[in-house]
Amino acid sequence: MSINRNYEVKQGWELIIILSLCVLVYFNSMGNGFLNFDDSDNRILQNPFLTPSWTWDHVKTAFSQATTQYYDPVYILSYAIDFHLWGMNPAGFHMDNLFLHAANSILLFWVLRALTGKRSLALLAVVLFAVHPIHVESVAWATSRKDVLSHFFAFASFLVYVNGKQKTRGGYMICVVAATLLLLLGMMVKPTVGVLPAVILMSDLLMGAKPVPWKRIFFYQTVCLGSLVIYMFLTFPMTLGGAVKPEIHLSPVEHLGLFLDLYGFFVKLILFPVNLSAFYLINVSGTIYSVMVLVYVPCLVAAVYWIFSAILRSLKERTMLDGNSQLAWAAATYLFGLLPFTNILPRTIYLADRYEYLASVGFCFAVSILLLEINKAGLRVSASGALIVLYSVLSMDRIPVWKNSSTLWADTDHKRNISRLEHHKNMANAYGFEGQWGKAVQEYESAGIDNVTDAETLLRISKIYMTAGQKEQAEQLLEKTINRYPQFFPAIHELMMWNIGSKEYRKAEDLLRYYEDWFEEKESVNIRNLIRYDKEGDLEQASLVYRNLQIEIWKRWSHVRK
Repeated sequence: MSINRNYEVKQGWELIIILSLCVLVYFNSMGNGFLNFDDSDNRILQNPFLTPSWTWDHVKTAFSQATTQYYDPVYILSYAIDFHLWGMNPAGFHMDNLFLHAANSILLFWVLRALTGKRSLALLAVVLFAVHPIHVESVAWATSRKDVLSHFFAFASFLVYVNGKQKTRGGYMICVVAATLLLLLGMMVKPTVGVLPAVILMSDLLMGAKPVPWKRIFFYQTVCLGSLVIYMFLTFPMTLGGAVKPEIHLSPVEHLGLFLDLYGFFVKLILFPVNLSAFYLINVSGTIYSVMVLVYVPCLVAAVYWIFSAILRSLKERTMLDGNSQLAWAAATYLFGLLPFTNILPRTIYLADRYEYLASVGFCFAVSILLLEINKAGLRVSASGALIVLYSVLSMDRIPVWKNSSTLWADTDHKRNISRLEHHKNMANAYGFEGQWGKAVQEYESAGIDNVTDAETLLRISKIYMTAGQKEQAEQLLEKTINRYPQFFPAIHELMMWNIGSKEYRKAEDLLRYYEDWFEEKESVNIRNLIRYDKEGDLEQASLVYRNLQIEIWKRWSHVRK
């Protein structure tokens, strides 16, 4: 009884250490706001399910369509839970991201402890995982919940499977079904966790029971992979044109070059997690460079050869292996974790810190094995502690970059080679999103408004001028936009609204007569009604007509653009 009680105390302290480190490192992320980088679209700020009145019809709708060009109903609905708990307070959204990362770290500790039987190895690997700066993007950015939420289900699935291996045949089958269902939930957040069965297979072959329980392994892989194939068959059509871009065509040489470039870049990022960025520039080239032939290819081939050699050696042994087998599993986990991000399917976003979330498990596990191999206890503790502190400091230093749109774009543009014009436009959009209209105007003027050739951008700039109180400049810019793009009727509509808002009804009526051919009859009637209600002071009816007009104009313009 005392042995069990001591074990529970030790395990409790391990969980407290993991949780405390997660909170200590990421507590500052709860001060971050929403960004104009994906937060502003259907994921959060325009999420159709963030409504006060919520019914089960929302669930049916979410599971029957692709909301953000991806089929991710569990992800989209998770924000609905946030909304009902915290409203639109970004601190609540970020706190839940932190909670999910901490939960993932605890689940991973249980998985690694069960696989290795070594609590110290599992704890060190998980602590490194919890504080590694490569995860800041996944935790400190509200929209990047896809990573922490999908892996919550994936790690839970892994844990259920590992615990099920010790059970009777019936208990094992139940655990396999439960693990598969959890993984499917993870797929409904981010389908890249579909590589988990391969990671589990490697753990069975390299660190599993001896002799190898082939029947049980085959049963799990058949049930899980069969379910994933059916899932992908049903949902893949929803991702075409969104997650998957069939119009992107790369030659075999371009595919190979990009594949090697990505793996090389990912390894560099996790080995040296400094100068991290929201965007990385990586070219798709039709050339295989010498560094690929001399470095990347030999390293990749050697890693694959080593993994398969370890598997063959493990299959011949009658007892569980450690050391090389565990390192081989770590390497396999890293390679499989990154495989979905090597452009196997044509995609436009090739590289990001958040893509290393699963792969980093293998990296942190391998580093922990090597650290614990240090013979001198003092040196072993010092090296481990120094690395934990270094990672924690780098993470805490990176979190404020994601605080708001202006800090994010200032950091991102500083780390990539873009034009001065593009940088000022990015900063202007960021300040506009934050409501800092004066700074937004300054950035647009620094960019040189005459260099802006996009009608919608010009319209946005004119609105910012108006909001900043520079009415004359706003109207002049809008008139220039109309003259330059006479078919861009949202600008015409906006100028009419400004005239009505400033009680210049005759100007609005003159514009309507001049451009009446561009408006549908219903829109013309609504504009006249708006003028009439505004003249009469019937603000309630005027507001209703105005909202309907905005919806009609932008809906029609969106249709025209398509």
